[in-house]
Amino acid sequence: MRKQAGVVLPLTLVIISILLTIGSIMLVKANGEVETAVAAKERVEALREIHSAEQRLFFGMLVGERLPMGYQVGDLFVRTDGEPIKLKNGVNVSLQDVKGLVSLRYVDKNELSNVFKLYVSAKEARTLTDRVVKWQTQKNGGYGREDLFRSMDELLLIEGITPEIYNGDDNKPGLKDLVVLNHAIDKNYALVPNYMLKHIYALSDVELSKIERLKSKQRWRELESYLYEIGLGSELSPSTRLRVYYEYNGFQASAEYRIRPGTSMPPPVRMWRFPDYGRHFQYNTQNIGDE
Repeated sequence: MRKQAGVVLPLTLVIISILLTIGSIMLVKANGEVETAVAAKERVEALREIHSAEQRLFFGMLVGERLPMGYQVGDLFVRTDGEPIKLKNGVNVSLQDVKGLVSLRYVDKNELSNVFKLYVSAKEARTLTDRVVKWQTQKNGGYGREDLFRSMDELLLIEGITPEIYNGDDNKPGLKDLVVLNHAIDKNYALVPNYMLKHIYALSDVELSKIERLKSKQRWRELESYLYEIGLGSELSPSTRLRVYYEYNGFQASAEYRIRPGTSMPPPVRMWRFPDYGRHFQYNTQNIGDE
């Protein structure tokens, strides 16, 4: 009898240990499923709120007055130079008219090199600029597309343009936020983001302060005259393309719309990404065309 009890006790402990292990595994699995469900719920909620913000923007474009660098919707001035605003539903929105960005089609080499200098040395910046031009140039020995870029992501195929340069971080916007594949040759400097005015066009804090003051007071004639005065002359006319960034509870989305005067809403969507994750595709193009 004592011998049987001596066998039963270890066996019982083994069974209890197995049951505890199974229970722990089931608990971990259940917690994982709960976390997945919560993440899915948060994603759906973010998408709903971002789409709600998008509809609010469309309504503002429809009923608001279009200005040289934004929309006046009642008492609200919605800027299109990249300055963020927070809507009532908690979505952060940033509107950027592409006329304020650096063109990759009508390349100004000095301008594009200044963009690359944000990330690399002056020498490397010139090299990257030459590669961007060569990529789009016909009969260049087989490098790149030998035609215009098909998408922004194609920049990642150019040797030296890393995901870090392309995506940026919390302290510095990425290349994808500063350039555009094509737009009209003329630039509207009232639409250029303040970050670019300072770091790419080398404006002083005093100049930026005056530009900001004229923008906020909507004194367009004075702003146009001042831009000419400091060497950034341009007509203050908006383009037909608007890039919009959305953010809600850590979820980001980006879109590009074609805005034409007199057309019905909603405007055509040229690009939509949700969630708008960083892009990381890379490919070594050094040997393209060698075969």
